Parts: sequence; structure tokens; C-alpha cells
Amino acid sequence: MSAQNMPDRERWSGWVALAWTFALLAIVGGIAVIATTGFIEVPRLNSFDRTETSTEPNVFIWTIAIGQAVSFTMLAAIFSMINSIYQNSCDQLEEVDLSQPSSKQVNTPKNSVLRLTSVPATSSLSKTLSTGDIIITFNGQPVTSLENDVVDRIVTGENSITFLTLEGEEKTVTLFLNHTSFNGIQGQMDQLRTSMNTGDGLKVVSIHSASQLEGILHPNYVLLSINDQLALSEMDAAKAVVNGENKIEFINSKGDHQVNFRNMKPGPLHIQFET
Repeated sequence: MSAQNMPDRERWSGWVALAWTFALLAIVGGIAVIATTGFIEVPRLNSFDRTETSTEPNVFIWTIAIGQAVSFTMLAAIFSMINSIYQNSCDQLEEVDLSQPSSKQVNTPKNSVLRLTSVPATSSLSKTLSTGDIIITFNGQPVTSLENDVVDRIVTGENSITFLTLEGEEKTVTLFLNHTSFNGIQGQMDQLRTSMNTGDGLKVVSIHSASQLEGILHPNYVLLSINDQLALSEMDAAKAVVNGENKIEFINSKGDHQVNFRNMKPGPLHIQFET
């Protein structure tokens, strides 16, 4: 933190000095009051039934003088303690470089994006967005969370969305939105692959009709990954399959990067890949 932005370490030092001045005055004043009016002459009868006077402390004066001195001293001590805590906090801030991100700060992984996992046909955005589309930016800002990065950033008027379609085409659209526009739509953080090529996956030679990927993959397509697990071999690809929805990434015969989703069960892929 720069020196001009640091809080004033001596901000309350004057008040502390003033508090101790009052405490000192209270002590001196108490002593002076006790010395002048702190004793009274009390008449008493002696053993010979004669009246004599004796000097005794004036309890009322002593109580006021001592109470005043103790009160002001405690007040000054409290001021000093609070000021000490404040100064320690200033010293700690001075040692911390707030221009650097904290090691405890959660950083968004590089190339993170928002993949839409469900876009209902009833949604007002179903004509623009589809299940599997990847939102890259919303109003010029990176997106990883539907609620925090999209819904909470909706502004009155035009809103800009940049996204990748399932066919790998990047689009930017401008829409008039409100905070209910994304009702029913679901999404999750995903990683954007920007350097895929045919050397990163398995090239399809033929696909059997019993394959669960029939209709998605075709000869000359390249299987890149299943559920974000790189398809380095047929066994690796088969092991990545889970029971339920599976994310399939591949490159079609035109060289376009695509993503599709299919419900599958673990088992052989029944695909012949180029070796």
C-alpha cells in the first residue's frame, strides 16, 4: 500500500496525551483538595467530660478526590490501549503489499469458461443459446459462474454475450435482458481448449452400429476427450465413460472443434481408431 493511502498512525495520539493530562490534573487536584479540605475537626468528650477536638479525614472529600483521580486515570489507560491496537494495525498494514494478490485468494483457472448444461425450450433465450454452448464473456468480462458472472452483471438496456456454439463457431450477440432472462438455464465452469489439433486425439476409421457414440462420431473425425479426459488410447477413452451424461469433444471432418453430450454406460466404445 502506498504511503498516501496508509491510515495516519498518529491520528489519536493527541487525544491520548489530552486524556493523560486530565488524569494528571485530576490526581494533583485530588491531592490539593485532600490537603486543604480533606480533614475536619470533630468535638469529642474526653475522660474528664471535657470537650476536645480531634482531626479526622473527611470521607466525602476523600471519596470524591480519589474517585475522580481513578476515573480519569482509567480513561487515559483505555485511550492508550485502543491507540496501541490502532498503531499495531497500521504497522501490519504497512508491511503488507496490497498491490499483490493474497496467497489465500482463489484464482480462476486460466481459460475457464461457462458451459451451459441446460437451456429449456421454454426459455426466452432458447433461440439464441443452446445446451452445450460455452459462454466466454458477458459484457466484456470473463465468465465462469452463471449466477455471479452473468445474472448479477445484467444491466438495464443492451447486454453483450460472446459464446462458442456446439459447432465451434464463436458468436457475439447483443440482447435486452432482465434478471429473470436466465431462469431455468443451468451451467457449470469448464476449460476452453484453444489448441486442439488432430494430433491430440484418436482418428476414427470406422464406428460399429453398437457403439454408443454412433451418430456423434463418423469416419475421419478425431475424438479429443471424454469428460475432459484426453483420448490418448482407446482404453483411456473407454475408462473415461461414466454412467449418465458424458461430455464428448471431437473434431469433425471439416476441422471444426465440437462438443456434444450423450447418456452412456461404461463399456467398450466399438470404434476402430487409426493406429
